[in-house]
Amino acid sequence: MATITVGSDFEAPRVMPGSGLQDIRLTDRDVLLARTDLPARNFSVANPQAAVFANHVGICVPATGCPDDAGPIRVERGRVSVDATLRGRTARVVSTHLEPAAPPIRLQQAGELVAGPLNTALPTVLLGDLNSAPGTPPHNALLTAGFTDAWAATRPRDPGFTCCQDANLRNTTSKLTRRIDYVLFRGNVTTLTTNQVGATQADRTPSGLWPSDHAGVRSVLRLR
Repeated sequence: MATITVGSDFEAPRVMPGSGLQDIRLTDRDVLLARTDLPARNFSVANPQAAVFANHVGICVPATGCPDDAGPIRVERGRVSVDATLRGRTARVVSTHLEPAAPPIRLQQAGELVAGPLNTALPTVLLGDLNSAPGTPPHNALLTAGFTDAWAATRPRDPGFTCCQDANLRNTTSKLTRRIDYVLFRGNVTTLTTNQVGATQADRTPSGLWPSDHAGVRSVLRLR
């Protein structure tokens, strides 16, 4: 594991019919994994960074009388990055998960990325669930910052939907109707191929579950 950040971490009791009191916990993490089977002279990572966004959604607890936009419970999203060196060429790799529930916050978080880890002269790759369809303000803000959408560059006639299956993953027919998960790149980087994973009936488990509520995006990139 190259770097990790922990965003929201909520825990609370819940009474479940027929099973009594249960402890429910939800933890949101962003992680970058790096291969360890390559010689250090060929591949290495450095400058690991991890942070949560300053802009976030606040949930108000009614008993406190707090304003709707300034709740005491912070719903935090994060980002992680490393500088990866492959055979002497270095690129910054950033991964993130932008806020799904509030478009204005989502746009502000995209701005934090542009001003923060994406503010580099290195070739840069941005990966993540941006919760933003092509042409929406956060996606446009990143394209304006010089990024190319790997899927659009390699498969312009394919909608490439990545979201969303049922929360229990048991729907028999795929419900992927939006593209909100991306590989974006900028600088001396080219994309060779881009594909989905976890999007076909053959990807379902023997018990009929989809591997995730999202399809994944896999892109083969080349540092020039």
